[in-house]
Amino acid sequence: MQPGALSIAEVQFQPADLGHHPAPLLRIYVFPDSAWKAIEDSPDRPLGGIVARARGRTYLAESPSEHPYPAASEDARAFDAMHLAVSDVKRWLSVADAASDLASEFLPGGVTFGPAPVLYIGRIRAATGPQREVKVIFRADSSALFSTAFPGRGVVNERGRWGLQGVYLRMQLLDETGQPAKDPFVWAILDSSLTPVAWDRVHYGSLGVPLSLRP
Repeated sequence: MQPGALSIAEVQFQPADLGHHPAPLLRIYVFPDSAWKAIEDSPDRPLGGIVARARGRTYLAESPSEHPYPAASEDARAFDAMHLAVSDVKRWLSVADAASDLASEFLPGGVTFGPAPVLYIGRIRAATGPQREVKVIFRADSSALFSTAFPGRGVVNERGRWGLQGVYLRMQLLDETGQPAKDPFVWAILDSSLTPVAWDRVHYGSLGVPLSLRP
């Protein structure tokens, strides 16, 4: 019905008059943010209005603009009583605050990758000095390997521990004794990307380390 949508839910009105067909009262579309951005400015998208944004997803609600039943009929009165404006849906709709299903698509231990390690790649764009290529391996046992390639100096590997906190992924780098080293990384999960939220700005600059799942 709609390319790019993760799911579409529809509430249908069931008429009392057997001569009338069921009609949609409400339709809700769920898009990953990346897919929604590709179509949100399209002039011909008949998808209603945005009613929620959460966990890297955009929720849209659409209600009928035309009445499907004859005026003054029993079905017309019942349909009017049940009809919701998009503003009503926006006021009443809530999205559960749970990131596990979203994260499981792109991290080890979920249905997509199972126990296999998962590799993310990125780069550090420091204000001074050359760019540094970064690879981060997340393992199902919550351990992580953070590898930084320094031009002319080779690769430096650091160990870490990662875990989910609500809609965020948090990783703490460890020193040789297993104690926390530097400020922890916190990323927001956005489809197959990790967007920096908090990090050690002394070591990783003002932009942090955005990561993308390796293709």
